[in-house]
Amino acid sequence: MSCLLQEIIETQSTVTVTVIDTNDNNPEFQNVPYSAQIPEDTAVGNTVFSGIRILDSDIGIHAEVELTCFVDPTDSQSGMYRSTVFSGIRILDSHIGIHAEVELTCFVDPTDSQTVEACGYFNLTTQQLGQGLYSGAVILKKPLDYEFRKGFTMTIQAKDNYKQLGGAPSLMTTVNVLLEIEDQQDTPPLFMETPITIFVIENLLVGTPVATVTAKDGDEGSPRPIKIVNKDPNQLFRVGDAVKRAENTWVSQVLINNPIDREVLQARYQFDIQAIEVEFNGTETNQRTDTTITVNIQDMDDNQPEFEFPSYMVNVTEMGSQTSGPSTLPGLTMKVTDPDDASFAGFNITITKAVPFENNFLVSPDNGVGSALISLTIVNPSLLDYEVADNRIQTVTVVATDKNNASRTSVTVVTINILDANDNYPEFSQAGYFFSAREDLAVGQPIGSVTGTDRDSGLNAALRYRLSGTGADILNYNDFGPVFNPPTYTTSIRETDLSLLNTGHCPGHRQRIIKQYNIQNCVLSVTRTINYNETPNNQGFFVLTVEATDADQPPQRTNTTITVSIIDENNHDPIFAPTVYSGSISEIAPRDTPITTVSATDADFGSNGNIKYYIWSGGQDNFAINADNGAITVSTRKNLDYDNIKLYNVTIHARDEGGPPRTGTASVLVTITDANNKLPVFPKQVYTTNIQESVGIGAIVDTVTATDPDSTSSLVYSILRSSIVARDSNGAVINSVFPFDYRDAFTINNVTGLITTALKLSRDAAATIDFNVQAQDINAQEPSPQTATADVLITILADASVDPYFAPPWTVVNPNYNFRISEETNVQTMLTTLIATDPAISENVQNFEEVPGSDIGDYFSVDRTTGQIRIKKRLDYESLNNKFLELGVIAIGTQAQTTASVTIQVTDINDNAPQFLASEYSFSVDEDRVYPTQVGNIYASDLDSGSYASVQYSLTGQGAGDFLMFTSSKQEGLVFIRQGTKLDHETIPVYNLQVVATDNYQADSTAEVKQTNTAEVSKRELIIEKVIQTNTAEVSKRELIIAEVKQTNTAEVSKRELIIEKVIQTNTAEVSKRELIIEKVIQTNTAEVSKRELIIEKVIQTNTAELTITVRDVNDNTPVFNGNYSFFTVESYEVGRVIGMVTATDGDRGLFGEILYTLEAMDELDDLQRFSVHPDNGAFSSKSSLEGLSRRSPIHFKIIAQDQGSPPRIGVTYVEVNITSGQLDDGLPYWTRPAPDTILQIPEGQDSGKVIYTCKATAVTKGASIDYSFVSSSDPDIAALFSINRQNCEIKLEKKPDREFREIYDLIIVAEDTLNSTLRSSRKLTIRLTDVDDEIPSFKNCPDRQYADPPPEPATVVEQSPPGTLVFTAKACDKDSNPLFSDFRYKFDVNPPNFTHCYRNPSLYFHVDELSGQVTTYNNTIDRERNWPTIIDHFILCIKAEPYYSGGRRKRQIENVNWNYVNTDQYLYLRVTVLDINDQAPYFKNTDTITTVTSTIFPSLGRMLPIDGAFSVNPETGMIRVGMPAYIAFTDGHFLLNVKAEDQLDSTKMNSTQIKIFVANEASQVRLVGQTNDLSDPSATAKNLLGIKLSARGGNSFHIQRTKIQYHTTLSGETVHAQTDICFVVIKNNRVLDSQQGTAEISSSPYSDILSQFKVGDSGPCDPPTRKSTYDAYWWILVAFAICMFIIVLVLIVLVVIFYRNYRQYMDTRKQCKY
Repeated sequence: MSCLLQEIIETQSTVTVTVIDTNDNNPEFQNVPYSAQIPEDTAVGNTVFSGIRILDSDIGIHAEVELTCFVDPTDSQSGMYRSTVFSGIRILDSHIGIHAEVELTCFVDPTDSQTVEACGYFNLTTQQLGQGLYSGAVILKKPLDYEFRKGFTMTIQAKDNYKQLGGAPSLMTTVNVLLEIEDQQDTPPLFMETPITIFVIENLLVGTPVATVTAKDGDEGSPRPIKIVNKDPNQLFRVGDAVKRAENTWVSQVLINNPIDREVLQARYQFDIQAIEVEFNGTETNQRTDTTITVNIQDMDDNQPEFEFPSYMVNVTEMGSQTSGPSTLPGLTMKVTDPDDASFAGFNITITKAVPFENNFLVSPDNGVGSALISLTIVNPSLLDYEVADNRIQTVTVVATDKNNASRTSVTVVTINILDANDNYPEFSQAGYFFSAREDLAVGQPIGSVTGTDRDSGLNAALRYRLSGTGADILNYNDFGPVFNPPTYTTSIRETDLSLLNTGHCPGHRQRIIKQYNIQNCVLSVTRTINYNETPNNQGFFVLTVEATDADQPPQRTNTTITVSIIDENNHDPIFAPTVYSGSISEIAPRDTPITTVSATDADFGSNGNIKYYIWSGGQDNFAINADNGAITVSTRKNLDYDNIKLYNVTIHARDEGGPPRTGTASVLVTITDANNKLPVFPKQVYTTNIQESVGIGAIVDTVTATDPDSTSSLVYSILRSSIVARDSNGAVINSVFPFDYRDAFTINNVTGLITTALKLSRDAAATIDFNVQAQDINAQEPSPQTATADVLITILADASVDPYFAPPWTVVNPNYNFRISEETNVQTMLTTLIATDPAISENVQNFEEVPGSDIGDYFSVDRTTGQIRIKKRLDYESLNNKFLELGVIAIGTQAQTTASVTIQVTDINDNAPQFLASEYSFSVDEDRVYPTQVGNIYASDLDSGSYASVQYSLTGQGAGDFLMFTSSKQEGLVFIRQGTKLDHETIPVYNLQVVATDNYQADSTAEVKQTNTAEVSKRELIIEKVIQTNTAEVSKRELIIAEVKQTNTAEVSKRELIIEKVIQTNTAEVSKRELIIEKVIQTNTAEVSKRELIIEKVIQTNTAELTITVRDVNDNTPVFNGNYSFFTVESYEVGRVIGMVTATDGDRGLFGEILYTLEAMDELDDLQRFSVHPDNGAFSSKSSLEGLSRRSPIHFKIIAQDQGSPPRIGVTYVEVNITSGQLDDGLPYWTRPAPDTILQIPEGQDSGKVIYTCKATAVTKGASIDYSFVSSSDPDIAALFSINRQNCEIKLEKKPDREFREIYDLIIVAEDTLNSTLRSSRKLTIRLTDVDDEIPSFKNCPDRQYADPPPEPATVVEQSPPGTLVFTAKACDKDSNPLFSDFRYKFDVNPPNFTHCYRNPSLYFHVDELSGQVTTYNNTIDRERNWPTIIDHFILCIKAEPYYSGGRRKRQIENVNWNYVNTDQYLYLRVTVLDINDQAPYFKNTDTITTVTSTIFPSLGRMLPIDGAFSVNPETGMIRVGMPAYIAFTDGHFLLNVKAEDQLDSTKMNSTQIKIFVANEASQVRLVGQTNDLSDPSATAKNLLGIKLSARGGNSFHIQRTKIQYHTTLSGETVHAQTDICFVVIKNNRVLDSQQGTAEISSSPYSDILSQFKVGDSGPCDPPTRKSTYDAYWWILVAFAICMFIIVLVLIVLVVIFYRNYRQYMDTRKQCKY
């Protein structure tokens, strides 16, 4: 700035002007638009979008931006979530300071529910990146649910200077963020219409469709196909294959599979169907949903009344003259049933024929509806007399006739067999008999005969004779019982049969029911089917016991057994437990690798229960199963790949070997784990690069990178030394490695693949080096090793300019060209011309070569001379895996060569039209749905890419304006109801529309090229440009320009470039280095651009699909009556006829338009018993007689019409019924209730005083009332039990009624006019007492079973009987008639009242069946000798019968009695005697016995035995005797004697014991002396003292054997009777002690206390030592005599031998002389 003063003085100064920022720039959102896809299972707190940027060009506080979510301060959720889920917002504000401070908020438009919801689900955060530059993040604050909300539009507001500092205003900018929710598979399939109810008329043809069911995947964003399967167990209906009608809608027809009979199915049937999500390969998933279809079956009149049986036979005991008056035929109840609906089920009952008495029977009742129990009444019972032979069989023919169709009839014949009653006494042929017999008459010989007769027959005429009087006891009677022949029986039956395969007959027995078998008249039959596994221990047969009893007294009984074999049938499916198995294997698991083992069981047996296992589906030949044990392994044909399939759902079938076989199913989920089995892959097979020879060691050359899909891969890179090849500048291979070893020129980082120099390079030594780089996975499992190789070609460039060089943009550092070309460009189209310069001659290179192997796919060709690159074959963008194609080109100069890498990007064009997944779509929507309800999803795909693949949907057709279509981020067409549209099923039930899918919809179809002066074409394309009056021609790099210039002063051409320039009035033409610029400008108006390069044209492809939208009816209309109704009728109007019709209409269709009518009484509740309305057609009719109702006329009702919607809608009308009598009034009181023939059922046991019924009659006389009473009756029970209130007709109980005392009471009630007692009418009320559970089970006084009195009841069982053997059948009775109350069970009770003898553990040996009362043997076999020597010969079993029904029962008091054996009502005491069998071997009481013998025993002490027998045993008594005259040679030794005991009846049963016999000298005996008076039983004392006490004290090696007991002998030989000697020998350590040793042993201290206890002592030798043997002299004489006899015998033997020899010689001499 300068100032000029008046004085002309000038000065200068610098003025700085500061421009102060104001907030004049709005924040700017960068990189818009914003959108994000969020998986619905994203966790709260995660980032869902990170692409928002905000820039505010202001500075300071004007550029401060804060990102917050603006919500209502009252929202409790505000500020709860802090985690970032979206961090990509960028805002730019051009201001500075506070003007660039930006506040970012979630903008909430109160009128837009979407923005409100978006701010409720997401938060925003702000982060400053720099001056005025901010980023924003969207944070998830609430869980997402795709099925609830599929996306949000979030409006974000960026506000700067949000703090309002400096007084500057705040500027705001908003932007929308589209947040789309991605569906996840987390919802099972859904049925569209539930509950499902269909109406079917019975008898429709099989295959008739009756309904459709619709299901869809609950995950609408990524729906799977749906499979609908039938689960009808009876297969009455079937479900057709599911057909896709829309993107996520699958429809199946429900068809009739078997004939439908309403009467069989009872008018209603339900079955389940299941919707299953399946993978696109057809594999079923676990996402399943069941729903129930309810079928209402409508009736047709297709049935006639039917008797339960075509004939009845009843046996009636003759009544004769003893019965007077009509009587009901006992034992006969006929049932007539018409299964049709009540309107078609009325019938009449008549008797058409009776033989021999036509009018002796009446039928009651004579009509019915639906079902009736019919009985016959005998008019004259006296005609049922057995003694009249022609009357013994009588027949009655009864006919049931359909009221609606008299031709429909059913006939049954009742045959009445008159049975004889024992009403005649036996008569003898004479009044008395006289017989005589000799006193020596043999027993059993007849004395005489008497004869009696009885007019009765059968058993009633069977006479039994009995003698009484003096001597009657010596005469014989009934000593033979019944005999079975054969003694046992066998039969068999199949599991599913009710008939035995063969039966046997057994003579006379009484009838018994044994378990599920019924034996009558000795013919065995079954009452139900029997499973094989019900047999005891699954042994396949039952053993039944049959008892036969004769009729004499006392009766004789005998038993037999029937063995029933159960033939197993294949009636059980194999069952897996569990039904789902799992296993895991590696994808490289070898064959036969075990995975898991499945197991199924089959309740059948034999081959029917043998199971084989098979793989049914899902394994894809990768797995095998062992057919026998279910072991699943990897098969030999396996092809497992983790990257293709990670989970297999294999279906396994278990099939048995029955005929036909049955099958069970299980699933096995096999998880495939990843293994390192994939080879690494290089993205390029050839890498080419150049490097200057001047670079230093470690310079970066290139980087190679391989990929491996395995999760555990770890790649190591290396240079294959054997592959390294070096060439000189002429292309010759270099073989020498000296002085430059090219093999070490480069090295590679084994982790990153970075190639660097390792030596100082020299082009003279090597111009190119080519080698292979290997990538090896060091974690490889199979195959091993896993390697991949790529070729690396490195050209070493000289520093001098002798190397050829390509035209820019190629450089030495970046020797690459990049081009782009559209697909489908014509073959032989030139892509480009490569120009390279050879600096050695300053000319273009004329020799080009393609790098071998660089053009993968061989798509291009390189002209050797010109360097032109042309397309060699068709380029299709959609079929190319790699859209970037590579080509290496070598330029060969005169002294060197250079390589260029050419990359060609193939771009897409719009050559494919969108394709719908289906040609037709079908959706349905309820008519009450409005905007914004989504109707369905439609999907079309386009094989093109980018905007060409962007599909937009629209609707055409009549009614298309009622719907909207939006396109989601997943290219789905979402069909919505348009805002303001009101759907109406009744107006438009179906929309038939077309969906149009359009691609490239964002292109401008009107753009064209007109009078273009300049066509600017993108880089790397040929540009032709027109320039007029140009002073300076500045041409961009890398283009060829031909320029013509006039009046040129200077033409400066740079080195190595050819510049031809023509300039008009141009001073300077500056051309860049190394480029050839030739520019031609000739007044050109149009720029012609090559094909497919410069095209401003919109190419749009479209496709259409049919769309059907069905508007489902909803229940939006109420049934409407035309008004109220008045009907007129008379009292005599026929019952059941229609009096009038009521009709309501409903605007809905189908089920919602179907109306059900119901009736409500408005006057008296009993009116509903007289009138009814048909539920379907509204027919108003009478139900019973209208007699007397004219006096109450009119009668009012309300009729309700209800449709079948859910919830239903109801319409109401009112009906007035006017009734006239139709005849003169008789003035009698008329009854309102009870109705005629009313039966009132009340439970027994009601408390006295309770009102059970209130009757009502009305007096006709004006002003009169009614006096009620019972008709006088001779029945005292009625008077005692009931009373009636004379004023209000309340009937009360006077005491508790008991059904077991009497069940039915007929009360005749009289209504009398109080003003005229002659006006009386009566009405019968039948009271029937119903049973209550007030009786307890009892074993007393049962009609078909009597037990022993007094108890116990006898029974027997043979020991060792197998489990399940019948022992006894307990049978109690209950007076209650209700089967539920009379059903009781049996059990053992070990603590009954007042009885303590019950066996304490009955379940150890016995089992009582709780239902049948059968007592059978149980787990443990009964053995009488189990606790030998104690014998178990009987058991006392206490059996209790108790109610099976657990309801309240009034128990009767059990009396307290003091019997030894108590048999109360509920207890049965059973004495089971165990019968012995020969099942035990002989038993020795002592297994080891020790005894002694003295050495001086003589033969006279025992009988003679063989000489070699030292001892013998008596085979009968077991007594052992000595067998030798003396044992002196064995003194102090012992014998071991083995004794065997053998059963006489069974020699295999034996036992043995060992007896040790010691030989003792008599002198070895020891004595103990006791007082005779103290030894009351010397033998017992000796046994206890010696054998027990002393022996036990001495231990195992010590034993005392008693020898004798005698009076005491003194040393002088005197016998002392006051004392007794107990003599014995002492054995110790298997040796007999002498008397001295024995005395010392006994006298020792261990035994002194025992001797004192038994009061014995004075031990010593048994015989006094003073005694001398009187036999010593005789002994020696005997010895001398024996010696003499021995010598004499020897002499005699010698003489005999000598005489014999002499005799032989003499005889031999005689023979020689004779001859």
